Amino acid sequence: MREKTVLIIDDERRMADSLRDLLAGAGFKAQVAYGGPEGIEALKRATFQVVVTDLRMQGVDGLEVIRFINDHAPRTLILVVTGYSTTESAIEAIHYHVFEYLRKPFDFDLFRMAIEKAFQKIETEQLREDTAAMITHDIKIPLTSIIGFAAMLYDREQQKFHPRAREFAESIQANGQKILVLIDNYLTTCKVEAGTLKIMPVALDLRQAIVELVETAQVEASRRGRRLVLELGDLPESVEVDEPLLFRAYGNMLQNAIKYSSTEGTIHVRAGRVAPQASPLKTASLCFEVTNPADALQAHELDDIFQRYTRAALRPGTEGSGLGLYVVQAIAHAHGGEVSAEFLSDGKIRFAFYLPLAVTARGRD
Repeated sequence: MREKTVLIIDDERRMADSLRDLLAGAGFKAQVAYGGPEGIEALKRATFQVVVTDLRMQGVDGLEVIRFINDHAPRTLILVVTGYSTTESAIEAIHYHVFEYLRKPFDFDLFRMAIEKAFQKIETEQLREDTAAMITHDIKIPLTSIIGFAAMLYDREQQKFHPRAREFAESIQANGQKILVLIDNYLTTCKVEAGTLKIMPVALDLRQAIVELVETAQVEASRRGRRLVLELGDLPESVEVDEPLLFRAYGNMLQNAIKYSSTEGTIHVRAGRVAPQASPLKTASLCFEVTNPADALQAHELDDIFQRYTRAALRPGTEGSGLGLYVVQAIAHAHGGEVSAEFLSDGKIRFAFYLPLAVTARGRD
């Protein structure tokens, strides 16, 4: 889940500190500003999802803070807390679309519920925007390509297939697969954000499954001028994993490597057991790793590469939703595993997915 940031503005230091500590204990990232001027300065320096402000403060009052937020951070939700409420102040607060209005003293549970309600509204709005973006861009572009190539496959006037029909069919297949991956990643992301992503382990022949996965990815790799080389080490005959989720994670890693590899680059795929000392899990693990040349990437771009909507700088012609590696990490965590990304001395980048040999049903941590 993303950090939930709250700014508390109150010139009563004890009140501000108490609210900060209570919110921090409830899992929110809370910051305090002791008065209106300090609050406005904090808002100039950073973006907060929710602002809690008192109305009556020395110097710059709460209404001035609210007006500043409306002018400069209109997406920020505002909660007003005050011990000096009047009908006029309440009406003006409503005029500026204040999300909640609480009178001091108030029960902290009531305050916490108001904060949680504000973040539910934020998540709902984000979900709506994400859905619109996915439909209008991420899906519309490849779908338009599918329709266009499908129309060109067969020349109705000449009553014969186009000389490039095979190329068109491969593009249709690739774009159809792209849409399917986008939808799968988006739905998985929704479960992660809602805290409902769970795994359903079944026995799987991992060796055969990885071979089939790489063979499938080779089609897209060849189309882009890349080559996949698979190296299988010691693998158990069977492992207990959530097969669809695991393949989604592995598939995302391969697609990421294909997308960002240098032209005509070789992508090395390795899978096998690793000893406890070689695993971040500090236990006997399975490791699936993908190594590829990455001339276009910089080391600093790996800092947040597994975060939602984080993408490396894209080269012309390279697309990305910013969800693929976020989903990889979520699936690893759901299995009790871990992921890593590192630059190697030879200019290549290595992504690794570690999975404990003993996987049990569990939800996302």
